Amino acid sequence: LAPLIESFSRPRDIVLDPFAGSGSTCVAARQVGRRFYGIEMDPKYHAAATQRLQLARQERIAA
Repeated sequence: LAPLIESFSRPRDIVLDPFAGSGSTCVAARQVGRRFYGIEMDPKYHAAATQRLQLARQERIAA
């Protein structure tokens, strides 16, 4: 997803994922320096996306 986001947006642009699921698009957007909004109605997937984003942030801080 990161190459697509880089191709169709500029740094600091906002990426919107209205069906965020487990957060793949949000993580990829963060990795390539884009801001993002993810929307997910299912609590199970929302929790998974939140956890995934926290892990990605921790990995970025550790790097």
